[in-house]
Amino acid sequence: MRIVAGELRGRRLRGADHLRPTGERTRAALFDILGGDVGGTFVDLFAGVGSVGLEAVSRGARAILVDRDPRSLEVMEENVLELGVSEDVEIVDSDAFRYAKLAPGCTEPVPIVFADPPYDHPAMDKLLRVLSRSPLVDLGTRIVLQHGRDRKPGRKAPDLELQRQVRHGDAVLSFFSLTREAADARARGDASPADDG
Repeated sequence: MRIVAGELRGRRLRGADHLRPTGERTRAALFDILGGDVGGTFVDLFAGVGSVGLEAVSRGARAILVDRDPRSLEVMEENVLELGVSEDVEIVDSDAFRYAKLAPGCTEPVPIVFADPPYDHPAMDKLLRVLSRSPLVDLGTRIVLQHGRDRKPGRKAPDLELQRQVRHGDAVLSFFSLTREAADARARGDASPADDG
């Protein structure tokens, strides 16, 4: 695997046999849609070896890489060290649902939250519901879920609006945003806290 574009373009990334990393073409499509410069904080849930979050760093972001698998965390740390981007990356050993619910250390919403759970994960809509109430998310946050083409996430996450879907091979990128009604309710203090996960 290599970084597709930005300051680290062409630099190699270590992979891991137990993972299905996001391919270069899918990463390129993701960041073409997000825009070339993705400055600000990029949260990568189910980060694996960190390929998507590190792609964001190459394009100007600060990344928070969240995973709880010890093998993934080890390879992720190696990639961060080899790329020399430790100052721009925070690695968090945590369950993605718990991190999304509590957002420890984050004092304000972030521009982009990316999540790439296993394609057979049974709780994608639950993750979206947690994110819709997360301190990470406000009206301007873009939530991107990578999933298999046989899944149709978002139907049970009424506070999120599906903006766009892009398919690359077996992978689909679904782009969500918080609805205006949900954002207004949160601003009034009407929204219940995230109680899923």
